[in-house]
Amino acid sequence: MAIQPKKVVLFFPILEEGKSYNWPPVSLLALSAVLKANNIEPVIIDERVEKEPEITLVRELKDSICLGITAFTGFSLHRSLKAAKLCRKFYPAKPIIMGGPHATALPEQCKRSNLIDDIVIGYGEYEFLHKIQKIAHGEDCQKPFGRNDIYKQLMSDSMPPIPYELIDINKYINPETEATIYLTSYGCPGKCTFCSTQTLRKWVQLSKIKVKTDLTNLFKTYPFKHIVFYDATFFVDMQRVKEIIDYIQTYRVAWEADARTMEAVKFDKDMITYLEKSRLKSITIGMETGSSKVVNIMQKGSGHVERMYKIVNNFRKSPIGIASGIIFGLPGETLNDLKITLKVIKELSLIKKNFKVSTTFFRPLPGTALYSVLENEYKIKFPQSLEEWAEFGERSHYNYNEIMDIPWFSKNMENEYKKIYTEFWQENSILFENGSI
Repeated sequence: MAIQPKKVVLFFPILEEGKSYNWPPVSLLALSAVLKANNIEPVIIDERVEKEPEITLVRELKDSICLGITAFTGFSLHRSLKAAKLCRKFYPAKPIIMGGPHATALPEQCKRSNLIDDIVIGYGEYEFLHKIQKIAHGEDCQKPFGRNDIYKQLMSDSMPPIPYELIDINKYINPETEATIYLTSYGCPGKCTFCSTQTLRKWVQLSKIKVKTDLTNLFKTYPFKHIVFYDATFFVDMQRVKEIIDYIQTYRVAWEADARTMEAVKFDKDMITYLEKSRLKSITIGMETGSSKVVNIMQKGSGHVERMYKIVNNFRKSPIGIASGIIFGLPGETLNDLKITLKVIKELSLIKKNFKVSTTFFRPLPGTALYSVLENEYKIKFPQSLEEWAEFGERSHYNYNEIMDIPWFSKNMENEYKKIYTEFWQENSILFENGSI
């Protein structure tokens, strides 16, 4: 007689309000692939697309062995905790496991909450499976899986394919672009002080066999016209990139991806021609700042701004768009640094017609170097509990291309900074990247 699968409910929160469409919950699909391959039945509840997420959550939890919730620092955290509270209310003995960036950055703080029984740190597929198997057998689930074992599993050709059948893919399609996302790798080898924790910095490439299988299944599920490779940095290994891009030519789709300056600066004329023929629509490159001093604060590497100029010059005649994110209001930044950055943005836009930017005002992520700087040197007080972080994120979530407060600046400097920023963008709003993929 076949062994009956154990059921696990996975909850994905609303990430931000006002979105007209959403990308598929790729993190929960990745978890689900490994669970299914081990006779565990995953049920994904994505409140971004579910009509009655709370009713569905309570119903599905009834015959499950565990609730898994994703936690991002920011607005969505209060939504994740609302799901945990519902579970506690209706099924007080049911284990709740939290994963995601916030749990990875502040594991002990998260575990102190009476809403959370255990956490998963970092790339969670196999550690989560390990915990679920322990729960199913009535054993202690809190002993972590070996980190090196996880990396080996993720890079293996035997990694199971993404189970797109678990979601209604039609709920995740922008009808104007018919686009979707896919990750071929996890993490980034960069050392940026504003970005993720050390645990997430190791670049882990999924095997090419798994990537091709997933992409085949994805296009069988829906004939997408546009794919966004959502890797933190896609172009680390150019031989690998070419093999993946050559493979998707069968589907005749446009595509986009992200790169670091140290990767994109290596694209010569032949590579740019190849990328054009492969239907690359746009490449996003994290410039972040135009000031060499702020580059050092961010640890983007010497020559970063110069590389950005070279890249834009190399692509100046290409139809491939260049987009870049810029972060404003970092601790240690001055008004002169701001003016330098705005000058660089303007100069790059004059070199390349379809150069666009998106802006954010800096918000420190727990576990990062700049978070520690603000806490230790600027004496900024951050929330001390999971519940406080949820409340904080709900009222202070950032929005792209909008001004936010800069509490580590003096009030006079903050006012002048915002004035300079506002005047520039009133004259140059055409350079904003609209993000409508």
